Amino acid sequence: MKFYWFTFLLIFVISACGPSAEEKATLSATSTTATAAAWTETPTPSATHTATKTLTATPVFTATTTPSPTISATATFAFPTATVNKQAHCRYGPSVAYLHAADLFPGDTGTVRERYIYGNWLYVKFDKLNYFCWVAPSVVDVVGDPSTLTRRTELNLGTIGSNMYGPPRGVTATRNGAFVVISWEQVEMTKDDDRGYLLELFVC
Repeated sequence: MKFYWFTFLLIFVISACGPSAEEKATLSATSTTATAAAWTETPTPSATHTATKTLTATPVFTATTTPSPTISATATFAFPTATVNKQAHCRYGPSVAYLHAADLFPGDTGTVRERYIYGNWLYVKFDKLNYFCWVAPSVVDVVGDPSTLTRRTELNLGTIGSNMYGPPRGVTATRNGAFVVISWEQVEMTKDDDRGYLLELFVC
């Protein structure tokens, strides 16, 4: 009898120490809430907006071509050509009174560069010579128009030959009525060089 009483008491105590029905409901709700809180929320897919590209026209620059000036060839003046037609002299001046500068032979060629203002003698650069000299137009055959050439008015006789003595000094000209007197200082020369004086006089 005692044993049964003790067992009943033990069961009662165990029952009294356990949670009540209300507490069980609370614990169950709390547990359910905690479990629910632990759930991972699965996002609901929303509508995806696809971006639409708007194509903006890129300006295309067309190269502008700058017109290049057209260079026109300038005609080079062609000097008349001269071919010697007989044996002759090329001289330092436009007259037979001037000294001999070179021997010319048929077939010698050159270019006519100028002509004398007071006559028709031609100032020629012959191919075989490294200097210019004068020829009478009768000893050369000219191809071209010498009238287009510059007329030479003065002769630079100081460049002729070795010019050991230079021009005479003290040159003067005085008029006495219809007469003009020209004088100069004597130039001392060696006998082989002393060939006299050449005077070119112009009446004005």
